[in-house]
Parts: sequence; structure tokens; C-alpha cells
Amino acid sequence: MKTLFDPKVNEDLKQEFMDELQIMSRVTHPNIVTFYGAAMKPPSLCFVMELCKCSLFDLLHNSRTDAFTTYERIDFCHQIALGMDYLHNTVTPSIIHRDIKSHNILVDEDNNLKLCDFGLVRTLHTTAGTPNYMAPELLRNSTFSKAVDTYAFALVMWEIFTQELPFRGYDIEDIKKNVINGERPEVPTLDVPQECQEIMRRGWSCQADDRPDFSEIVETLAGVLERTPKLSELQKLEGMGDDFDALAEFM
Repeated sequence: MKTLFDPKVNEDLKQEFMDELQIMSRVTHPNIVTFYGAAMKPPSLCFVMELCKCSLFDLLHNSRTDAFTTYERIDFCHQIALGMDYLHNTVTPSIIHRDIKSHNILVDEDNNLKLCDFGLVRTLHTTAGTPNYMAPELLRNSTFSKAVDTYAFALVMWEIFTQELPFRGYDIEDIKKNVINGERPEVPTLDVPQECQEIMRRGWSCQADDRPDFSEIVETLAGVLERTPKLSELQKLEGMGDDFDALAEFM
């Protein structure tokens, strides 16, 4: 349940609530959190959504498990891209999320990822968002397009592979200055397929037109998944050890 409580609920807050409610009620996709209903009587406004175990942020940074396989990391990226491809290229009119970040991606018990929090999709004239994931055109308060979501996705992708926060330790003004001047995190290479590295580089390009569409990202990641083993080499060796133990007992 997402609750918006403010003892001084004003018309702007109520309109934001109604805008998000309208979006949530018309989107249906496995990688977007399922909407069940809403309470619409101020001052307590709330959405009722499917229950998930945690956010992607918690999974990456606060869980006891950090030994994700390369396949799992690519799959996380692929699931997010599938949800965004639906918002950009299937829903009519298309939806710009504008606040893609690990906090706004939920994870269910089966590690299915679900996009959530559509509170900014209609406030297209503002620079609201999370600075660490904001495209340079948003930081400049310039005209923007769907490509701002691709930029944010590239940062989340980097976060998935590194399990670090983008621009950690930077204040807002430093982020704004450095991102506009072209600074980006170092692209990880260890156990990161070349295609994934390229998505990051292109995805956070300063030029919005150079960023790939989510349909291309989905297709690329699907191909990488097909070629990537689900088990790590260590897991394979551990499995072989179990087989050897069983064989020894049999003999």
C-alpha cells in the first residue's frame, strides 16, 4: 500500500494523486506493479498494490546476498527494460516514467522486478526526480523526451552490475555540474558482457538522440541472456562435488 498523508492536502497534491491513479489503472504488465484499487477521501489518500518483498535498492545494497550470477544481473536489466518498452512503445499515449531508480523498482518472492511510482509522469514541465539518475537535459531544465528514461536505466544497470550507488558522495550541485560536463561512472568490465557495457555507454550519452530505444535494449539483452549460462563456474563445481559425493557413496 502506498499512502499519501498530509494534514494540509492541497489541490496540487490531490491532482498528483489522481494523475498517478489514472496511469496505474491503465497499465498491465508482468514487470509493472499490479494496481488493485485506491482510497480517495482526503486527507488520507492511498493506492493498494500487489505485495512485494523489497525494492531493488534493498536487494542490491541491504540484503545478505550479494553473490548474484552474471545471468541474474542481466535478467534484472532485461526485466526492467521489458517494463519500460511497454510504457514507451505499447501504451498509448506513451508514458515517460521520469524517476527510474532502484528504489522505484520492486522485487517479488520469485525475484520478478516491478516498476512502480508513477507520480512524476505527467509533471513534464518540472525537473522533479532523483539527481543521481537524472539526464543532463533534465538537470539543465531543458526540453526532454523518452530518452531521459534510457539515461536513468543505464545508471540502474551500472548499479546492478557494481552494487554501488551512482555518484555516491556527490552533493546535488556537484552532480548537476559534472553530469552536464559529461562525467559518468566507469563502465564495469569484470563479468559484464560487451553488449551490456555498450548499452551503458550509449544509454547515458550526453546526446539524447544517441541513446538506444528500449525495444533495441530488450532485443539485445534477450540475445545476451540466451548465450549466458545460468550457473556460475563456482556453482557448477559445487554441483559436481555433490555428484562425486553421491557416486562415492554408491561405490
